[in-house]
Amino acid sequence: MTEMWSVLPPKHRARGLRTWKVLVIVVGAVLALTGGVFFLNRDDSELADMSTILNQVRAGSVVSAKMIDHERRVEITTKDSHRYHSYWNNNPDVGPMIAEFLQKADLPGGYTIEVPLN
Repeated sequence: MTEMWSVLPPKHRARGLRTWKVLVIVVGAVLALTGGVFFLNRDDSELADMSTILNQVRAGSVVSAKMIDHERRVEITTKDSHRYHSYWNNNPDVGPMIAEFLQKADLPGGYTIEVPLN
């Protein structure tokens, strides 16, 4: 009569353990990437009227600004680290007027304009 072994030979046990280790690493990497996309790439700026944005710039409480032309959006960061954003209408003259306004304001952190390369 032959004896039956209920335990796999050492060679097969190591292979099974290695499979579990790889599976845990892959699942951990997927969870880390998913968490990074959801938590690190969030917009924590507050929506404000364009007049509020321009008044903040006039008052000298803005450190830096960014214009995103293709979204018709302007974002500012104030001296107390608050972030605000606003949108302008479809009038083609508004974007250049805001850019000129930001240039004249001479912000400490400067300003950037993001324009698509189409």
